[in-house]
Amino acid sequence: MRFHQRCGSVFTGLCDNDIASAVRDRLTTNPAERKLLYWLTLNSHIPYVPKQGGNFKCGSDAAEIANTKVCELTELWADVFDGVASIATDPNLPPTDIFIVGDHPTPLWERAAAEHFTPHKVQWHLLRDNRTTTHGE
Repeated sequence: MRFHQRCGSVFTGLCDNDIASAVRDRLTTNPAERKLLYWLTLNSHIPYVPKQGGNFKCGSDAAEIANTKVCELTELWADVFDGVASIATDPNLPPTDIFIVGDHPTPLWERAAAEHFTPHKVQWHLLRDNRTTTHGE
């Protein structure tokens, strides 16, 4: 798989959306092979570059979320979750559990933005495969 674009700000590298496709490809190739994949996001991580022309209309009077920083981050995270959803709903995906976890609490320095998050807590979500096959537990 070729990656033609780079994303990020301080650290530039592969874009989260491209990685989602690569993860899906890796998980659906040789479905009988057990795998553990780790995906660390880049362009949806602080410091970030705001998405231009996004659906959330961040920074405008019609913004979906009033706080611009929270809106911009949420817009970037929504793209990551769309990528995860495309992986989880792929009919070629073998039985797979997906664990989404931050590596630290969201570091927002302005109080109005930080109040949208639980201090000192790392958010996580576990998407359990609900098909009838077992996971080797």
